[in-house]
Amino acid sequence: MTAQLRDLGCLWIGKSLSPIEQISALFFLKQGHRLFFYAYEDVKGVPPGVIVRDAREVLPGDEIVKHRKTGSPALHSDIFRYALIAQKQQIWVDLDLIAISPIRDSEGYVFGYETKEEVNGAVLFLPSHSKTLQDLLKFDKDTVGYPPHLSKFRRFRYFLKSKGRGLGIADWPWGSIGPRGLTHYLVKNNEIKYAQPINAFYSIPLKDVRRFVDSSDISLNKISSEVVAIHLWGSHLHRVIKNNCNGIIPPKSFLHEVVEDLSQWASFEIDLRIK
Repeated sequence: MTAQLRDLGCLWIGKSLSPIEQISALFFLKQGHRLFFYAYEDVKGVPPGVIVRDAREVLPGDEIVKHRKTGSPALHSDIFRYALIAQKQQIWVDLDLIAISPIRDSEGYVFGYETKEEVNGAVLFLPSHSKTLQDLLKFDKDTVGYPPHLSKFRRFRYFLKSKGRGLGIADWPWGSIGPRGLTHYLVKNNEIKYAQPINAFYSIPLKDVRRFVDSSDISLNKISSEVVAIHLWGSHLHRVIKNNCNGIIPPKSFLHEVVEDLSQWASFEIDLRIK
């Protein structure tokens, strides 16, 4: 008897979904998962079958915590994903992944290496007893202190910079409670041993993002059996399509192939334009 798949959860900050997010959502459904889509406002373009929920169920309030230097809401997303995992026991997924097979948590953990030294949290699940999860749940929008992953020397520099008072979390370096902080605590708590290999989720590195829209060697029929999902590096891929493809997913590309694959499974029509 096949074990029941764990539900997936994601957060969207914005008013509408592009074809990249729609493709991602539909592939999760195609693999048999239930996908819970959390948002703080009505979002246009959510495919049928996706379960929409108010993000305030997980993280109350309307303030979106942003990284001060870049303005990125990734900081809010990091805080939200750890709360989601703890409260809902759902596997966190970014909406720029193509699931090649179901995402299973046979050992109670789901995450993978992006590089030889660092994991990424685009796919993440930690069990309730995880010390790493408990460490990460301590961070919120009001956190003041020092990034956990810093070396003693860099930590001392931040101590001097803040005159010993610590810095607000929005002023920490990008990724401090994302990939860097996650990796730090997984190593500290001896949970890094549960990391899946690079190919599981990050077989195509960020530097090769153009391969998704070039006439390339990537094809659904050529993907290794080691691959569970393919990370599309969404914000970067958006820019590539806008700047190099006239804002349209080009024919004969990998992305176009996956849209055609979905058309045989779902009646939902995907607009190929990136607006």
